[in-house]
Amino acid sequence: MAIEKVEMWQNTSVIPDENLAHRVGLCPIMVDPDLFEFKDPETPHNDSNSIRFKLHVACTKKDPKMQTPLNINDVAEEERIFNHSNVYSGDLVWIPIGNQATRFKNNPPKPLLDDILIAKLRPG
Repeated sequence: MAIEKVEMWQNTSVIPDENLAHRVGLCPIMVDPDLFEFKDPETPHNDSNSIRFKLHVACTKKDPKMQTPLNINDVAEEERIFNHSNVYSGDLVWIPIGNQATRFKNNPPKPLLDDILIAKLRPG
C-alpha cells in the first residue's frame, strides 16, 4: 500500500507541503491490502479503509555552542553535528484508528524500508 492523502498540521521546514506529501507518498507501506476496503470518495476515513501515520521530527544541534560548518558533504558529518538532520521513512509512526490496534497487534503497519530519505533538515 502507499500513502495517498497527507494532511499537514504544521510544516516548519523549507520543503513545501506538496513536495513533502509527494515524498511521503513514495514510501511503500508493509500491510496486507486485502484487510482493507477501497475507500469511496464520499465515505469518511475509518479503520476499514485507512491507516494513519504521524511524522514529527525536529533537527537540533548536538552541541549548541559548536559553530556549524557552511558546507557539510557527508552523512557521518551531519550525524556528528546534528540530531535528526535526515528524516527517514522509519520516522513515520503508526497511529491506530478504531480497532486496528487489536487487528494488527502482531504485525503493525509500517514502511517497507526504514531508510528511505524523505527530507534533510537543519536547526531552525
